Amino acid sequence: AVLLSGDVHHSEVLDAGAAVAVAPSSSGEERRRGILEVTSSGLTHSCVEPFYGGVCAPILDAFSAHRFRGDDSGGGGENGRGGGARSFDGKFYYTGRNYGTVRLDWGRDGWRGTAPDGAETASPEASVVVDVRDRDGNVVLSTGSLNLSRSTALTEAELSGVAPCIDGHLLPLVRRVGMTLALLCILALGWTRRSRRVSVDEAKKTE
Repeated sequence: AVLLSGDVHHSEVLDAGAAVAVAPSSSGEERRRGILEVTSSGLTHSCVEPFYGGVCAPILDAFSAHRFRGDDSGGGGENGRGGGARSFDGKFYYTGRNYGTVRLDWGRDGWRGTAPDGAETASPEASVVVDVRDRDGNVVLSTGSLNLSRSTALTEAELSGVAPCIDGHLLPLVRRVGMTLALLCILALGWTRRSRRVSVDEAKKTE
């Protein structure tokens, strides 16, 4: 399954299974499993254009546990995950203006099958590719070919291993920055008091 989202002024490809330990597949091989999310936003402006644009990429780099890893998380077709995936400068996010496209290939002239529960299933060859393109139409991010006939459901054990959105990995940095700012404030306060004291002493001397 692929989720499509937007309205965040950048684009990226996320994988629910990216931070989950690999689980053995039915064929005995090990692979990650998970629903992909492709975010595309937007064509009118992006997160790098306002005055705070310089912090957009560092923030995306800091919170990357869920980001899709392309062929690393599935390879090219054997397990149906990410064959031909494309990243931008080695990263599965893009901060320029962009839009998304979806390409479906139903395989075997649109053949359908029926699952044991009676539900309609796609052809074993059916696939989808979700691309993110820049304002000139060039592909900057791509999921690669994803097999629609394969399950992306995560087990309860795998779901419990998905990293939370706020995992605390920046807390040590926040503490160091906080302590540094506190020390600077103390030093500034001491210097200000000392300057005032010197000014008062000089004023008394002139009297």
